[in-house]
Amino acid sequence: MKNWFNNLDKKVKKYILGGTWILSFILLLLFNLVPEEEHKTTLWEYVLSFLFLVSLIFAIIFLVWEIKYNKTKNQTPLMEKNIRKTRDNNHSIITTNGSLVEDTKTETQEDSKLTNINLTFIDVETPNKLNNRICSIAIINIVDGETKFKQNLYVNPEDKFDNFNMQIHGITPKMVEKAPTFNILWQDISKFFLNSIIVGHNVQSDLSVIDKSLRHYGLKLNSLSFIDTYFLAKKYINAKSYKLSELSKIFNFEGQAHDALSDCINCKNLFNKIIKDNHLNIYSITEEYFIQHNIENKPTVQGTIKNTQKTKAYQKIQSYISVILEDNEVSNEELKSFIKMVEINNLQDTYPINKAYKAAIKKLKNKEIDINKDLSTIIGDIITDNFDGNFNGKLFCLTGDFNHGSKIEIANYIISRGGLVKDNITLKTNYLVRGMQGSNVYAYGTYGSKVKKALEMKENGNLIKIITENDIY
Repeated sequence: MKNWFNNLDKKVKKYILGGTWILSFILLLLFNLVPEEEHKTTLWEYVLSFLFLVSLIFAIIFLVWEIKYNKTKNQTPLMEKNIRKTRDNNHSIITTNGSLVEDTKTETQEDSKLTNINLTFIDVETPNKLNNRICSIAIINIVDGETKFKQNLYVNPEDKFDNFNMQIHGITPKMVEKAPTFNILWQDISKFFLNSIIVGHNVQSDLSVIDKSLRHYGLKLNSLSFIDTYFLAKKYINAKSYKLSELSKIFNFEGQAHDALSDCINCKNLFNKIIKDNHLNIYSITEEYFIQHNIENKPTVQGTIKNTQKTKAYQKIQSYISVILEDNEVSNEELKSFIKMVEINNLQDTYPINKAYKAAIKKLKNKEIDINKDLSTIIGDIITDNFDGNFNGKLFCLTGDFNHGSKIEIANYIISRGGLVKDNITLKTNYLVRGMQGSNVYAYGTYGSKVKKALEMKENGNLIKIITENDIY
């Protein structure tokens, strides 16, 4: 509550401080104006006395907080002696000691108010739910308080695009077809990662995608130093939601959600606010992200698939659908081939192929069918549901691998918020939570049997909702 009060606008603070004191005096005055005959019942006395004491206590608390806040705000942190940041030959940070130095530049300067520090703010957009390729990366590099680089860069991911991802960030295959691939772009942007502290909101998710992209192209990097504003916000800001879009609304940051550069700018503004308001030592909150050196050699769409005949057949159909949807136009011949593949492999009753199979037959009969939508479901373009933030008494089930920790850690977090967690989906399950890293053993490539079951339940009228791990944090 203290952080909530200190983060309020100066004018709002004045209203609260003045209002609580005025309310106290009004209640005291009303107490003295109670008619003599009313004192016999003592009801008025009790009510007014209670309200007076409560308002007086809050008035004193708010006043003390304001005095303490102004006192600490006016103190300038001193540079600690014999503290330095050293780097090895690979430019990775060895020690994380240091102290915050207030910037001497004017308040009109847009960028970080920090000197003697190199920060790189990033935000990554991905083409599909596998989250192992990049189609856009925004970078803002700030050195000694001055912006040295600020740009959103398109990347050719050499991979398929999911409709769901395109709806979120608006980037299409056409927009990136002439863009450089990540291995080419890395030659120009690696300097921002080697010599900087990387900052982002839920940045470990972005670093995971960068990690996978580096390994895919056989590129090596020892480690990255990072600060995650998501966890800083949870520690220092009192808010109902810690999504960047919601925090940006609270502090009136401008920008379009899921636009990489806008998100990057809002992250920078949030970072500066938290650091400035709480007088944080930058190096004390810096962490290390270690890059794995093994080269990634997984299929771009499917990952590792369980070795069953039915799954192999499903995999072939998924690959075929990915190809025919690339130009967003599905011909009758392509539909006939799809129908034949389904029938040969006896998948007419397998969800969600059965739905697309029936839709394809209707489409061939010149029925008005959005066949692209039905076919997209087969390759994992699943539109997730909204989460209202209510954990109390709700039953959750987890699937996939998570950026926020192991399944046990995610389950413990849900339980700490009042939720319940079960290993398997039942008719009573309220939410199926998908890990943002997916899984290399998903039976259906981009999703597993739990998601399939949840989709079938939704089709039959069950109220189960499919959400992602980012929705619950």
